[in-house]
Amino acid sequence: MTNPAEAAEAHVQLHQVVRYVRGNLDPEEHARVERHLSNCTRCTQEVGDVVRLSRPAAGRDRWRVYGPAAGLAAALLLVVWTARTTGLDQASPTREEPVTAAAAPVPVAPTATPAGEMTFRWSPTSKTDRYRIVLFDSTGSAIFEGESAETTFALPDSIRLVPGALYLWKVEAETSLDRWVSSELVRFRPAEPPPR
Repeated sequence: MTNPAEAAEAHVQLHQVVRYVRGNLDPEEHARVERHLSNCTRCTQEVGDVVRLSRPAAGRDRWRVYGPAAGLAAALLLVVWTARTTGLDQASPTREEPVTAAAAPVPVAPTATPAGEMTFRWSPTSKTDRYRIVLFDSTGSAIFEGESAETTFALPDSIRLVPGALYLWKVEAETSLDRWVSSELVRFRPAEPPPR
């Protein structure tokens, strides 16, 4: 049964998500946020969003997320951009035909508490022949990236995962030259090895 105190616990605030991703929380608050993330899809997605916004784009200067102001600025930019693009004349003869959005791949495994060899699996998508797998630790730091032409990818033996620790992963499909569509983040905790 859920502890009433835990049930009443609110979603993680944006400033906490940013500090969590940057590793600036004290140990007690870090543990509380991680407990919350293990049961809250919404907050896990926010961590993924902050991680994606924090990562440098290829060929561009690096930048970092600095507190809640960066999240608010990104949200404001999205609102303004959406308002401008939805107001365009859809029947304009000078506009090109819209590009059909490709469906994102859907992660299949691992989820929850996988045991044994760590192999990532996902559903295939049309119009792609290259996938990228990104594995994150509980702070949102990318600890591994790999590419595959197949819909499976075995994690190399050189990457050691801590049993019971929280990890997140996603798969991206390349839909055209350097354009990727991303799956949702999936949480999992590697199972403890069986006793010998």
